[in-house]
Parts: sequence; structure tokens; C-alpha cells
Amino acid sequence: MKMRIRQGRLLQVIMATAVLTFISCEPCSDSRAKLRGPIPGMDANSDYMIYYGDWDDALVRYAENFDLVILHPHSNIDKKTIDDIQDGKDNHLGTRDDIYVIAYISVGEEHPGPLLEGNGRGPVTWDGEKFIYKNKGAASYYLDADDDDEVDVNGTWKSYYVNAGDTTWQSYLKSRSDGLDYIANDLGAHGFFLDTVDSASPWHTYPWMLEGMSNLIEQMHNWYPDQLIMANRGLFYFMDDQEAYQYNIRPFINAVMFESYYSTWNWEEERGDLNPWFEESHKPAAIHVNRESAMLDGFTVVCLDYFDPQQADYVEMVNRQQKEVALNNGWLNCITDVLLKSGINQLADYKLNVNE
Repeated sequence: MKMRIRQGRLLQVIMATAVLTFISCEPCSDSRAKLRGPIPGMDANSDYMIYYGDWDDALVRYAENFDLVILHPHSNIDKKTIDDIQDGKDNHLGTRDDIYVIAYISVGEEHPGPLLEGNGRGPVTWDGEKFIYKNKGAASYYLDADDDDEVDVNGTWKSYYVNAGDTTWQSYLKSRSDGLDYIANDLGAHGFFLDTVDSASPWHTYPWMLEGMSNLIEQMHNWYPDQLIMANRGLFYFMDDQEAYQYNIRPFINAVMFESYYSTWNWEEERGDLNPWFEESHKPAAIHVNRESAMLDGFTVVCLDYFDPQQADYVEMVNRQQKEVALNNGWLNCITDVLLKSGINQLADYKLNVNE
């Protein structure tokens, strides 16, 4: 793999902070005025991997070839292993081959498992004007959109939908055993990868949660000013022709992932297909994302798509995907398996000439 010359991470962060402080001349009494900006030192030539499985020495050595690693705290990961990844191949922090490591956390859904009783006020529904708490012995943040007194469940992953704006949920995310404090302090990761932001989508079940999700991400921005924050999608926040734009999360994040930009996973045939929304929705959305990312308090954009190397049209699909992502948008790019358990960035292993 081609390794690039990069400046030490600590120096980059100090310089970026100094520049943003100088630019932001007016007092920042409102945290929405504070600037974060993209991940220092990252550009379209950078490489990243995303892996949710358990770690061994061979995977750590493989991860040292990348600039950014996204991993899952529910694996066997620990601080020693994260330190080993972060210090790169030379095993010294603060040098040119240091690696960013950020950890997964779901902000709009809770993982499968026993429902938490919490304050017992949940589940909750929204009647268009106010919250109605069912008081069925569940935490107040569990959602019940269909008003059947049962907590709403994601049919694919069996996770529970939650109200991101509920301060009880926000406090729980921070303090639970695998939560934000654990990721930042116990694991020593550089930041957070926020999944399930799209539960607040204005085109789906909980459009009223737009402000609440934005408030949660703002709260994380305030709690952890020195941690990197990457949102998985939430693209509606960047569309200046939509109501969601008034709750723009741009000032609170360092990066955005556009998952399934080019491909969609066909579960029946176990292969990656062209996303049916690519031309109609995703390419227009990319225009908004690129505009927002280029602003003074913009962000790094990374793409994640899924293909099976055994599918007959693999080479053709991967070439087309990389041309759309790398040439047309200049985003960081990764193609891997849909369960994120292979530990392989196929684009890094499969040398591709995008000009052919």
C-alpha cells in the first residue's frame, strides 16, 4: 500500500484549533457558532478501514496501513490495542504515521436486549403537538409511533428506536458501560462514529425528531470538544432547501459518512447492486454535502459501499463506484462486507486504476 508523508497529529490539531479560534472573531456564547472543521491531515488520498469484529495481532498490523480506523466497542477491543493502532508502524505517538481511531455508538436506536425500565414513563408517542408518555414501565426515551403501547423495533437489526432529544437518553449514552465516556476515557479513542442519525429523517417515521437529534450531537460537541465526531448520514441536515437545514449539525462534527452511496446490499442474492436511489437522490444529495463540507466549519466526507468480490460484475461495479466517489467527489472511500466483519478495505487491497 502506498503510504503518504503526513505531519504529526498533535501539531495538526493544535494548528487547526489556532486557525479556527483566530477566524471566529466574535464571542461564541452560542455553541452553534463554534467551529470544528474537517479531520486534520485527511484528504481524498487518505485511506480508512471500518471493522466491527474482534482484533488480533494480524488485524492490528493491517490497520496500521490506514489513516483512519472505525471500530466497535462491543468487540474484544481494549485501550492497549487501540494504542497499538494509533501509534502506527513506528510504535511512537506524535509522528508522521499516527492513525486516528474512532469508535461506533448508536444514537437513534438502542441495541437488542432487555428493555430498560429507567423512569418507567415510556414508551412515548408524539401526537403532532406534544409527547404522550404511556407509563408502561419502560424508559421515557423508547418510541411508540404506532401508538400500540409497544416499543418500536427495527425489523432488520431488532434494535429499539429511541428519542434522541430525550435528556435521559443523552445522559445514558454518556455514562453507560459502553458509552461515550467509556470510548473517550477508558478506550482512549480519538472520537465517535455516530450511527442511526437517520432515525430523525424528515421522510420517515420520526420527522419531529430533527431538532432533538441535532441537540444530541450539539451536546456531544460540548461534552467532548477534543474528540472527533463523525455522523453516519443525516444528509437532510445539509440540504438548504429543506426545513431540517435550520438544525444543521455541521458546526458540531468533523466528518460525515455517506453509507451506501453507490450500492445497496441485496440480502436475497448476497451481492451489491446499484442503489436505486443513486441517480435520483444520492447524486443530488452529494451536491449539498460537498457544499457544506467546503465551508469554513466544514467536514471530511467518507464513503462506504458494499460488494461481494465473488459477484460476477465485481470489477465493473467497483470501477464505477470508485470513479463516482474518488474522481467526481474526492471523498475517502471504502468497500467492504455488509456485516463489517472481514476487516478488509477492498479498495486498498485491490489496486484500481480509476483512469481506465
